[in-house]
Amino acid sequence: MTNYPNNIPAKLEIIKASEIIPKEVRWLWYPYIPFGKVTLLQGDPGDGKSSVFRSCYLFSSRFNLKSCSSNCCFLIIPL
Repeated sequence: MTNYPNNIPAKLEIIKASEIIPKEVRWLWYPYIPFGKVTLLQGDPGDGKSSVFRSCYLFSSRFNLKSCSSNCCFLIIPL
């Protein structure tokens, strides 16, 4: 166990891959963008990454598609 600065102990749990139960994946755009998962849009400048992101965001908000429990699950991190 490790104590973090806020004094909450952390415990590492190790499980076998054979013990993992598969879950069905819902897709916003099959097979590229799943709901509730991390998706990385990468490419050269001018390739249309922002346009794809805006389209997916507007589509999901227009049709009230919630990919997780919060109101917004889109996060932009410029690199």
